Amino acid sequence: MQRKRSWSYYLLLIGIAAFVIAIGVLRHDETSTDDSSEVSNLASTTFMLICTLGPGVLAKELFARLVPVEQLAKNRRRLRRAIATAEAVQREAIRKREQLHLARDWYREEKDRIHANYTLAYREAGGAVQNPYASVREFPRAQ
Repeated sequence: MQRKRSWSYYLLLIGIAAFVIAIGVLRHDETSTDDSSEVSNLASTTFMLICTLGPGVLAKELFARLVPVEQLAKNRRRLRRAIATAEAVQREAIRKREQLHLARDWYREEKDRIHANYTLAYREAGGAVQNPYASVREFPRAQ
């Protein structure tokens, strides 16, 4: 998709064309002598015009080919930033998961410790542990 060009672009092209034509006319006048033929003068003028326009056209083509490379480089930088952001999110998720695993392991160890204390107290009491809720009256059951 080609973008719309402004009037200044066309004005610049007209200026460059006028400059090239002026150089051609000057070159033709400089090389014109009584001994030179019209074909020789025309060839000299054409050569001068090509030498004037050639580097410009070459530079334009080179820059036209580099524009997609610039876009790819920008896209590559954007993708690298997106990857870095995603990796940071992944590292944070891994850290939180590890914290959850540590907390789960701590709770399991605490449960085992409490269970071991209770079992030890139960065995020391000879297996007879009083119900701490024995004095509480039971609610009447619905029939």
